[in-house]
Amino acid sequence: MAHKTIFNKEIGIVETKLDGVITFNEVRNVISESTALAKEYKCYLWLTDYCEATSQLSTMEIYDLPKLFLEAASLLNINVFQIKRAIVISKDKANYPFAQNVSKNRGQSLELFDDIEKARNWLKSINVA
Repeated sequence: MAHKTIFNKEIGIVETKLDGVITFNEVRNVISESTALAKEYKCYLWLTDYCEATSQLSTMEIYDLPKLFLEAASLLNINVFQIKRAIVISKDKANYPFAQNVSKNRGQSLELFDDIEKARNWLKSINVA
């Protein structure tokens, strides 16, 4: 499993690209890195590309992701409800709608896309105050 998280200065979005097998610890690292970049650049728009990745997260681990986001953001004094997340997935990923539903039920913004440009455009259209 490999990932790369950057702040894309050209469009003002924290971007992560994952490939290979995804574990809960890998997702924890991505959240930590993304949150640190959000704090450093005061950027609350996140794009995560899972197109080249295969998830090994259990249902309970997926269920715990919003809590993990909340904890990571709180540690850095970031209001997790300001963060808008776009996840790009391939069309055959069954667990991502569940992750989206759990996040929305906890008041977090998470949208799913099958095209990276559509995800970027959605994020760029958001006015984060």
